[in-house]
Amino acid sequence: MNCREALEHLYDYLDNELNESTVRKVKAHLSTCEHCFDTYEFEKILHAFVAEKGKLNVDAEPLKMKVMERIAEIDASSGRSGLFHRFRPYFAAVAAVIVTAVGLYTLLDRRDNTLYAADIQPFLTCHQKCILEMTSGTNEVMTLDQIDSCFAEVVKLPEEFLVSSPDRDAVIGMVEKIGDRDYGHMMFKYGGNNISVYVLSKNRFIVPKGLELVKDENHEYHLGSLEQFNVLLWQCKNIWCLAVSDLDVNDMMTFASSY
Repeated sequence: MNCREALEHLYDYLDNELNESTVRKVKAHLSTCEHCFDTYEFEKILHAFVAEKGKLNVDAEPLKMKVMERIAEIDASSGRSGLFHRFRPYFAAVAAVIVTAVGLYTLLDRRDNTLYAADIQPFLTCHQKCILEMTSGTNEVMTLDQIDSCFAEVVKLPEEFLVSSPDRDAVIGMVEKIGDRDYGHMMFKYGGNNISVYVLSKNRFIVPKGLELVKDENHEYHLGSLEQFNVLLWQCKNIWCLAVSDLDVNDMMTFASSY
């Protein structure tokens, strides 16, 4: 096994996703190649750090890409100097540390949920409770007319929410008391996943501090994450909508773009 093959298998090796034969080959190469071993040691530390921060939903893929791109850039210029070539593994590791440190700081800062955790937690708890009740058969599937009627005293749903769509099904609607306010709570099936959408009149809601503001064409979203769930907040006409799901953010934004 050469260096390129070893590095191509590196992340699968760290994740214990290789077969025994390949593991033996990677280990044999790492034991004899100083450069690959240095890279492996750095990546092992990075891998452990990202795993430790996993509770914050940090995505390691962009960091891995930046690290490998930076090493590739250094590799391309390594022939310019014999001294540089000799110490290339160390320069590569230092560059990777810098790129990774900046990337992690940015991602962790963006995903800092300490400001909005208390405001968002009740919606997550309600979402999980509803899923359990659906699983046990306590909550029965409702029609869109039944859901609209259920919300009548809390909020008037825009017509966008009352149109059937082949890629999503509104299966349950109920009024939930969260804090001192009554919210309309719709549970959707979307792409095989559960997504809760809470609705409330726009003039009765304050956006929790700390959510990330993202603009997409004519839409404006507030994003956050807590535990294993993502949170998406947006406006639809005269109401606020707050979605909770274990879907990734891009899928949630695609879902919300219809409303």
